[in-house]
Amino acid sequence: MILLVCIALIGFLAVTWPQFFFPALGLLWLASAVWDIRNRYRTIKTLGQQYDQIEAGESATFVGLYRPHWEIGHIQIALTKRWLGFIPSFESWSPYFIAEFPVNFDTLENDSNFLIKFVGTPTDRGQYGHMGSMCREIRIAEFLDVEPIPKNAA
Repeated sequence: MILLVCIALIGFLAVTWPQFFFPALGLLWLASAVWDIRNRYRTIKTLGQQYDQIEAGESATFVGLYRPHWEIGHIQIALTKRWLGFIPSFESWSPYFIAEFPVNFDTLENDSNFLIKFVGTPTDRGQYGHMGSMCREIRIAEFLDVEPIPKNAA
Protein backbone atom coordinates (compact mmCIF):
# COMPACT_ATOMS: atom_id res chain seq x y z
CA MET A 1 0.00 0.00 0.00
CA ILE A 2 2.78 2.43 0.93
CA LEU A 3 4.62 1.56 -2.28
CA LEU A 4 1.55 2.39 -4.37
CA VAL A 5 1.15 5.74 -2.61
CA CYS A 6 4.83 6.57 -3.24
CA ILE A 7 4.56 5.64 -6.93
CA ALA A 8 1.40 7.74 -7.26
CA LEU A 9 3.09 10.70 -5.55
CA ILE A 10 6.17 10.47 -7.77
CA GLY A 11 3.96 10.25 -10.87
CA PHE A 12 1.93 13.25 -9.70
CA LEU A 13 5.08 15.31 -9.15
CA ALA A 14 6.53 14.31 -12.53
CA VAL A 15 3.35 15.41 -14.34
CA THR A 16 2.55 18.59 -12.41
CA TRP A 17 6.07 20.01 -11.81
CA PRO A 18 8.41 18.48 -14.41
CA GLN A 19 10.67 21.55 -14.28
CA PHE A 20 11.53 20.61 -10.65
CA PHE A 21 11.15 16.83 -10.73
CA PHE A 22 13.48 15.91 -13.60
CA PRO A 23 16.45 18.10 -12.52
CA ALA A 24 16.10 16.66 -9.01
CA LEU A 25 16.08 13.15 -10.50
CA GLY A 26 19.27 14.00 -12.43
CA LEU A 27 20.96 15.28 -9.28
CA LEU A 28 19.94 12.12 -7.43
CA TRP A 29 21.47 9.98 -10.21
CA LEU A 30 24.68 12.07 -10.14
CA ALA A 31 24.95 11.74 -6.35
CA SER A 32 24.52 7.95 -6.55
CA ALA A 33 27.19 7.73 -9.29
CA VAL A 34 29.67 9.74 -7.20
CA TRP A 35 28.89 7.55 -4.17
CA ASP A 36 29.54 4.39 -6.23
CA ILE A 37 32.88 5.71 -7.52
CA ARG A 38 33.89 6.63 -3.94
CA ASN A 39 33.07 3.10 -2.76
CA ARG A 40 35.04 1.58 -5.65
CA TYR A 41 38.16 3.56 -4.69
CA ARG A 42 37.69 2.57 -1.04
CA THR A 43 37.50 -1.10 -2.06
CA ILE A 44 40.68 -0.72 -4.17
CA LYS A 45 42.44 0.79 -1.15
CA THR A 46 41.26 -2.10 1.05
CA LEU A 47 42.41 -4.74 -1.43
CA GLY A 48 45.78 -3.12 -2.06
CA GLN A 49 46.40 -5.17 -5.19
CA GLN A 50 45.11 -4.96 -8.76
CA TYR A 51 45.50 -7.38 -11.65
CA ASP A 52 46.38 -6.53 -15.22
CA GLN A 53 45.69 -9.86 -16.88
CA ILE A 54 44.05 -13.02 -15.55
CA GLU A 55 45.32 -16.25 -17.08
CA ALA A 56 42.62 -18.91 -17.22
CA GLY A 57 43.71 -22.35 -16.05
CA GLU A 58 46.92 -21.02 -14.44
CA SER A 59 47.29 -21.35 -10.68
CA ALA A 60 48.25 -18.02 -9.08
CA THR A 61 48.08 -16.04 -5.84
CA PHE A 62 45.24 -13.52 -5.64
CA VAL A 63 43.97 -10.96 -3.15
CA GLY A 64 40.23 -10.38 -3.15
CA LEU A 65 37.24 -9.34 -1.13
CA TYR A 66 35.06 -12.34 -0.28
CA ARG A 67 31.42 -11.45 0.30
CA PRO A 68 29.71 -14.55 1.70
CA HIS A 69 26.00 -15.00 1.07
CA TRP A 70 23.70 -17.99 1.19
CA GLU A 71 22.92 -17.60 -2.50
CA ILE A 72 25.27 -15.19 -4.27
CA GLY A 73 28.54 -15.35 -2.36
CA HIS A 74 31.38 -14.03 -4.51
CA ILE A 75 34.96 -12.78 -4.55
CA GLN A 76 35.67 -9.32 -5.91
CA ILE A 77 38.98 -8.86 -7.72
CA ALA A 78 40.28 -5.39 -8.68
CA LEU A 79 41.58 -4.86 -12.21
CA THR A 80 44.06 -2.22 -13.41
CA LYS A 81 41.74 -1.48 -16.33
CA ARG A 82 39.63 1.67 -15.72
CA TRP A 83 36.29 2.76 -17.20
CA LEU A 84 36.55 6.24 -18.77
CA GLY A 85 40.14 6.33 -17.53
CA PHE A 86 39.35 6.86 -13.84
CA ILE A 87 36.53 4.58 -12.62
CA PRO A 88 37.95 1.38 -11.05
CA SER A 89 36.92 -1.91 -12.60
CA PHE A 90 36.25 -5.22 -10.83
CA GLU A 91 35.46 -8.83 -11.66
CA SER A 92 33.15 -10.95 -9.51
CA TRP A 93 34.20 -14.57 -9.25
CA SER A 94 32.17 -17.53 -8.06
CA PRO A 95 34.27 -19.38 -5.45
CA TYR A 96 34.69 -23.15 -5.47
CA PHE A 97 36.42 -24.15 -2.25
CA ILE A 98 38.79 -27.08 -2.57
CA ALA A 99 40.52 -25.90 0.63
CA GLU A 100 38.31 -25.48 3.69
CA PHE A 101 37.51 -21.88 4.56
CA PRO A 102 39.46 -21.18 7.81
CA VAL A 103 36.73 -19.10 9.54
CA ASN A 104 33.57 -20.50 11.10
CA PHE A 105 30.65 -18.50 9.66
CA ASP A 106 28.37 -19.32 12.61
CA THR A 107 30.46 -17.16 14.96
CA LEU A 108 30.34 -14.06 12.74
CA GLU A 109 27.81 -11.31 12.18
CA ASN A 110 25.74 -11.46 9.00
CA ASP A 111 27.45 -8.45 7.48
CA SER A 112 31.04 -9.73 7.66
CA ASN A 113 33.25 -9.60 4.59
CA PHE A 114 36.73 -11.07 4.29
CA LEU A 115 39.93 -9.79 2.80
CA ILE A 116 41.48 -13.02 1.54
CA LYS A 117 44.80 -13.93 0.01
CA PHE A 118 44.62 -17.31 -1.66
CA VAL A 119 46.07 -19.63 -4.27
CA GLY A 120 43.55 -20.54 -6.92
CA THR A 121 42.90 -21.39 -10.54
CA PRO A 122 40.45 -19.16 -12.44
CA THR A 123 38.37 -20.44 -15.34
CA ASP A 124 37.79 -18.78 -18.69
CA ARG A 125 35.36 -15.87 -18.78
CA GLY A 126 31.75 -16.99 -18.94
CA GLN A 127 28.66 -17.13 -16.78
CA TYR A 128 29.08 -18.76 -13.39
CA GLY A 129 27.41 -18.72 -10.01
CA HIS A 130 23.86 -17.69 -9.23
CA MET A 131 21.99 -17.15 -12.52
CA GLY A 132 25.31 -16.62 -14.34
CA SER A 133 26.00 -13.34 -12.53
CA MET A 134 29.77 -13.90 -12.10
CA CYS A 135 32.25 -13.76 -14.96
CA ARG A 136 34.60 -16.52 -13.71
CA GLU A 137 34.79 -19.40 -11.28
CA ILE A 138 37.85 -19.67 -9.04
CA ARG A 139 38.95 -23.01 -7.59
CA ILE A 140 40.62 -22.12 -4.31
CA ALA A 141 43.32 -24.63 -3.37
CA GLU A 142 44.89 -22.84 -0.38
CA PHE A 143 44.18 -19.85 1.87
CA LEU A 144 47.26 -17.79 2.72
CA ASP A 145 45.54 -15.09 4.79
CA VAL A 146 41.94 -14.39 5.87
CA GLU A 147 40.99 -11.16 7.61
CA PRO A 148 37.37 -10.37 8.58
CA ILE A 149 36.45 -6.74 7.86
CA PRO A 150 33.24 -4.81 8.52
CA LYS A 151 30.89 -4.48 5.57
CA ASN A 152 31.04 -0.70 5.60
CA ALA A 153 34.86 -0.70 5.37
CA ALA A 154 34.90 -1.90 1.76
